[in-house]
Amino acid sequence: MIDSPRKMQCSIYGIAMAVLLAMSAHTGWAQEKKADLGLGPSDYAFLLQMARTSAATLLKDKDLVPEQAISSAEEQEVPNQQTVYVSLFADGFLNASARGDRMTVTEAVKVAGTRLGGRLRTVEHGQAKLDRGRIKIDVVKEGDLLQRAVITRYMDVLDPGVEGIAIRMPRGWAHLLPTTLLFVGPQAEIEIGKILELADRGTVRKRPDVRKLNTKAFIELEPGKGAVELFRGNVILDKASADDMEKAALQAGLWLLSIQLKNGHFKYRFNPVLSTQDPTYNIVRHAGTCWSLLWLYRSTGDKHFLDALKSGLAFLAKHTERAVEPCKFAHIRFAKKSPLGAGALTLLIKAEATLSGALPADKETMEELANFIALMQQDSGQFCKYLREAIGHTPPKKEPQYYPGQCMLALLQYNKLSPNKKWLDIVKKSAELQIQRFMKDDFADQWVMLALEELYRVTKDERYAAACHSMADSILKKQHKPGDVPDPDYVGGFNRTNPPETCSAATRMEGLVAAWNLADKTGAPSDHYLQALKLAAKFIMQQQFRPDNSYMANPKLPFLGGFHASPTDFELRMDYAQHAICALIGTSQIIRSLEKK
Repeated sequence: MIDSPRKMQCSIYGIAMAVLLAMSAHTGWAQEKKADLGLGPSDYAFLLQMARTSAATLLKDKDLVPEQAISSAEEQEVPNQQTVYVSLFADGFLNASARGDRMTVTEAVKVAGTRLGGRLRTVEHGQAKLDRGRIKIDVVKEGDLLQRAVITRYMDVLDPGVEGIAIRMPRGWAHLLPTTLLFVGPQAEIEIGKILELADRGTVRKRPDVRKLNTKAFIELEPGKGAVELFRGNVILDKASADDMEKAALQAGLWLLSIQLKNGHFKYRFNPVLSTQDPTYNIVRHAGTCWSLLWLYRSTGDKHFLDALKSGLAFLAKHTERAVEPCKFAHIRFAKKSPLGAGALTLLIKAEATLSGALPADKETMEELANFIALMQQDSGQFCKYLREAIGHTPPKKEPQYYPGQCMLALLQYNKLSPNKKWLDIVKKSAELQIQRFMKDDFADQWVMLALEELYRVTKDERYAAACHSMADSILKKQHKPGDVPDPDYVGGFNRTNPPETCSAATRMEGLVAAWNLADKTGAPSDHYLQALKLAAKFIMQQQFRPDNSYMANPKLPFLGGFHASPTDFELRMDYAQHAICALIGTSQIIRSLEKK
């Protein structure tokens, strides 16, 4: 990933705004036992409006001195003392942040809002930014003392975006808020180190205390309107209905249209929070993204998706090469490599587009791509990853993941157009190996599951249905259920990684859709698959950039509708959207089918 000037601006400026020292030291802050704040949705809008009004009042009256505008409440000892930060996010930046403490929440918000107005006076076009920006409030809650002597990396002991750092300074406490650390990404550890160095210099006693902190956070839905609670800087969704899934898939499709270039390829990978982008490209993921455009066209009938699909296929056609030895075949060559997955997915798209009537049949290319797949399979049934391995008779020691399932599904769909025992034999040979592989490593490959669903339809062999259901049951055991994890935004994800990843959840959904479809055909139990799909749908939809949760994203980059990598990683990649689109459409189709029964 490439560093950008905006990344450094977010890091240095955002951290500087967050690390505000209480002007009147309150050394007892961390030791106080805080009462339950008792704040609810009805309070959020009131407090946010109070903060905005306080900031606007100071901006309007240029003669008013911020500290003179603050009431004497800050001088008083009151029950349930709180520390509050009021921040303004406009144009994807943290524009200013201010603090109020040693008072009730209401008074602290009023004080912090007034100070925010004072800081906006020093910001270019401060009034305009307040008018178009969104106010966010963080109410700081107590944290545990950290043992500095045994900590190498502070971010390793924090729950990113949920826990921040409080550092004792000579005149009070410096706070690095959870989302401040989250939004600067890899820079967070460096910034913590800078503040610790300042704290160490400022004391002649033992090394300053460091404590965890967390906050209750909420933000305006629009400038001056509404309120929504945040967790890890994000909005936790209440539900995921079929309507919600279809809308999310459509928004993701519109995002894909926004990142497709004139030559047919897409912006591959970028981070709108850090403003970084990756100049590399992945031709296999390009083909997979085109497949999701076909899903969208079949689901919506919107010809914009069909046009985008044609453009994406044209890009693949430019990289298609043909050969006549050892047979007549076609392969997709990109960056001096011809990966199996690119050829298989191109055949899958062309076959399904022909079957659905979306595109006319490209018989010659489809036959040549099918021959390419046949060439890539070894006598053992394993597939080579790249063409050079098959031609050079140097197959890899380990068969690649995902590509075999893609080949199986592509040949099964092509076999509907050009029936040939050879295609089924290739699929069956690979299916046996993939089932054995699953029994050995317990890895459920969604492409294999999709292929097994189709293979059962063709053969009616119960072994294929049973294998698909075994894979689905393995997936279910790894899903985070309500009550299993402390963080609500992990629910529905899978424990393959920590935090759970969007793409992993979406691909497992694709496999579960296949398992549900098979259960529906065979009369096997299926409700547990649907419940898992609904949980996973809610999880991945929370990782989609929407107007309510994208206050930190750079508006100069296309992000609305894109799915970011995880709850703590805001990288967008075209195949995250690909898998989410197919998973959400597949799940909504199940729900719709049940509604009709």
